[in-house]
Amino acid sequence: MFTPLFPVKPEQFETGVESANDLIARMGDNIPTAGESYELAVEFLLENKMNQSSFRAIRKELNLLFNWSWRVKGVCVSQLNRVSMREFVDFCAEPPLELISRSPIASFKFNNMTGEFDPHDKWRPFSAKDPAQYVREESTIKSQLSLLSSYYTFLSDMEFCYRNPAATLLKRMNVNNTRVANSEEAEKSLTIAQWECVWNYAVELSESPPEGDDLAQNNRARFLLAMLYHLYPRISEVTARPGHTPRMNNFKIIRGHWFYKIPRSKGGKTRSVACPHELVVELKRYRKTLGLSSLPTPEDESPLLVRVRPASHGREAGILNAQIGTRVATEIVKDVFKHASLGLIESDPYAARELADLSPHALRHTGIQREIENGTPLSVVMANTGHSDLSSLSHYSKANVDAQIRFSASHEGSVQKVEKMQGV
Repeated sequence: MFTPLFPVKPEQFETGVESANDLIARMGDNIPTAGESYELAVEFLLENKMNQSSFRAIRKELNLLFNWSWRVKGVCVSQLNRVSMREFVDFCAEPPLELISRSPIASFKFNNMTGEFDPHDKWRPFSAKDPAQYVREESTIKSQLSLLSSYYTFLSDMEFCYRNPAATLLKRMNVNNTRVANSEEAEKSLTIAQWECVWNYAVELSESPPEGDDLAQNNRARFLLAMLYHLYPRISEVTARPGHTPRMNNFKIIRGHWFYKIPRSKGGKTRSVACPHELVVELKRYRKTLGLSSLPTPEDESPLLVRVRPASHGREAGILNAQIGTRVATEIVKDVFKHASLGLIESDPYAARELADLSPHALRHTGIQREIENGTPLSVVMANTGHSDLSSLSHYSKANVDAQIRFSASHEGSVQKVEKMQGV
């Protein structure tokens, strides 16, 4: 069984962890350099004590590495090479069930009798709501190896170990030779906490902008995020591209409901996606900030996402009210992700780091995942996304969707009806 080996707070390092000291003493002749490697790990942690998120992240990875190296491999961390580092990564990707708790548990608990912190007997190094379904994403593994690589660089600086198996493996790692979550799309979806952080940040910018901020830019960013989340289009489908400029009259009323029409998307297909009430509210708000009527008419040729500064080059150079392109829209979303991630650093540094690195396409995956989990028929989700095959949606669902696919296939007529409606 793994145990917490490093104190939670820097000020607790002076007294150390009694269980870690006992373990080092017991290993004795088997791993003679265990004590020195542990002391250097403590020094490395203390060098990072001024940044709480870095301190916690490094502490977590070192705790895993030392427990595995000592208890499973039976060697000092300085003896690990690329092959054994891969074994460690694979172990973390598929840990024994007894090392997985259903929720995070504090590694230490206060002992009222001794006045000290003792290792929590229910602590486990991994957590998942369903331990049997525990998976790790590629970004998590890369973050782990990056942090451990920094530790091995420190060991080299201290002239203790001159190999860096973490850095070597990180260079050679890819999804084909490493055990990670099966779905690339699943890796790129925002969690509920990440999306809430993003949306709250966008709302704050648009309603209480910092001094010097361009309010028009903030309002545009908010509406762009709302569209990408609620309609889950490709970002190229809401921005200017050769042969098409999105206009306000892309929003149309069909049978009393608002739809957003996407002409000639990937594969040359045209589709119309139903707008939820939340997006219609955002559309009204956005148009008001532009000085337009509440909702667009069929004659409204206003650009959908307007530039707030004239383009410096290209066909629309010098034109102010022109539609932004994919590059600008991508930069807008990534900038929001980057700044919104700061709100997660204290509570979940891994989620913060992941959010900062995500691309706008993650919002498409997030929207699709949400629709499926909310019970929207796969035939409708398929039509909304522009996918031509129901099986292409299977990797978005955390549940088994094979039964839904078979059910939809047996009702081919209704599927065709939806497709026809969406192609209006």
